[in-house]
Amino acid sequence: MAIIELITGLAWPTVVAATAVYFRDEIRNLLRRVSKIGLDGAEFGTSMGQLSAPISRDIDFQNLAALGFDGTPVIETVERKLLQQVSLVQEDKRIPFLSRLLAQAQIELFFERTYAFIYGSQIDLLRLIQSAGGRISVSDAEAFFQEAKSKTGSYYDRAEFPDWFSFLMRSELALQDHKTIELTPVGREFISYLNSRGLPNKAF
Repeated sequence: MAIIELITGLAWPTVVAATAVYFRDEIRNLLRRVSKIGLDGAEFGTSMGQLSAPISRDIDFQNLAALGFDGTPVIETVERKLLQQVSLVQEDKRIPFLSRLLAQAQIELFFERTYAFIYGSQIDLLRLIQSAGGRISVSDAEAFFQEAKSKTGSYYDRAEFPDWFSFLMRSELALQDHKTIELTPVGREFISYLNSRGLPNKAF
């Protein structure tokens, strides 16, 4: 599935907030039961109320492996902790709760990988497009590239605009037609992700 199909229409800064609002009662109950929190996650004390249809922690991981879901001892440990926490959520809300967490994790992983490879000048172009209302002319984008190229010494000596811009299109952060370049929903979410994480500017 193309990444743009996965996250079109999703406003990154609201992901956590929307989840918190939707599951506010469950989260409130969960926070009351936290007895310890650290780098390896949270531990929960005894229940303060009856839970609805608890999920069994006796999971047959061999059956999961037979279905193609290979695991490791670390994965299985995290899964057991996750299932224990999910049991605190009302039964009819567990699937949307897990699907939201999974979607958020996949998006964050994609954005982290994108940030690892993207150039600072490419991020600057995305921000420029956003500040211009989401679209600029190809000629303006090419002029931006030439200015960025002039500031990087020999780093971009052999690079041309199509090569430099192709990463943004392959990552579905921006689209180009004959005359304009447009910021995609993925690109807007990526910028929001960078802002929310306070990630530093990158070189070049």
